[in-house]
Amino acid sequence: MKAIMLNDFYNLKSNLKSVIFTIVLLSIYPATRIMQKDFNSVLLVFMMFVISFLVNSYILNTCFYDDNSGFTKYLKAMPIKIKDYVAAKFYLLGASNFIVILSSSLIAYVKYQSVELTFFVCFLLSFLLAINLINLTFIMKMGYDKFSIYVTSIFIIGYLILFFASQKIGDDILNKIISSVNILYLLIIITFDIVLILILKNTSIKFFKERIE
Repeated sequence: MKAIMLNDFYNLKSNLKSVIFTIVLLSIYPATRIMQKDFNSVLLVFMMFVISFLVNSYILNTCFYDDNSGFTKYLKAMPIKIKDYVAAKFYLLGASNFIVILSSSLIAYVKYQSVELTFFVCFLLSFLLAINLINLTFIMKMGYDKFSIYVTSIFIIGYLILFFASQKIGDDILNKIISSVNILYLLIIITFDIVLILILKNTSIKFFKERIE
């Protein structure tokens, strides 16, 4: 499993220029708002969504590299257990999101000194993790090429919604939404993510075996 994760990190490293370019491109709008001293909590949520998508998309892209390099095709002939291969993908996705959730929540708290906003950011990113766990399961079943259009569509729709929301929704409206998320909801979504990883990992092993046979 360690070798598989190292291979994934190598693939991500080889795509580092593309990652940096995407981050710069998507940071233009938030940077403009910051320079205008118009940075509010809505924009913070918008930025957290973009960061989460970038992390998740590049983790999911490791499946694209594996499929197109022939690694997936010849996996059965390698001394690698299929269950370890699939598990490595889920653990990498989970670990990466844990880092994003922890760092984003810390930034939210330091910036606004608000426990409620911190809970909300953590809840939102944990919800996005659940979506990407489902995405990874479908990729294991169908292959990245067949499912990538769906992943891209989700981001475009979410990006546009949050883009316009960051201009139209004020802090007062967002604060009402934020205050509705308490620690109970946060614990529920975190527990849901953990259970989802365990269930979908086993389901994906079955799907992946069927796809490569």
